Amino acid sequence: MAQQPITAVLRKLVTQPQTAPLCDQVTLIDHAQEAVFEGKSTVTSILTTFFHDSFQGECTINNLIANESAAALTITVNGRHHNHFMGIPPTGRVVTLPLALICRLAQDQVCHIALFYDAGSLLRQLGLA
Repeated sequence: MAQQPITAVLRKLVTQPQTAPLCDQVTLIDHAQEAVFEGKSTVTSILTTFFHDSFQGECTINNLIANESAAALTITVNGRHHNHFMGIPPTGRVVTLPLALICRLAQDQVCHIALFYDAGSLLRQLGLA
């Protein structure tokens, strides 16, 4: 298999999480919720929920800095809350949510993701705080 550029690997986390090259034992730490998610299928599901399923609209990668072993992405999700999000039923409200992902990589696969966002801001935009 030909190696993908690191930036392409990282863009897939946001644009195509189902095909993103994740380690089988990948870990995602959601610092806003103080939650840890482990395993390729679980992490893929979380990324898909954030960037595709819950908010109908756009997901923009604002910044992406990477080398062979680490990366940082800043992302903005702009969309209408139209599907369940982490147990929250759809509110129909418009959300703008800045996020940051800090990733560790090994052999062109993402092995660890630290996810940062303001949960209070998200809850206020959803009318829940």
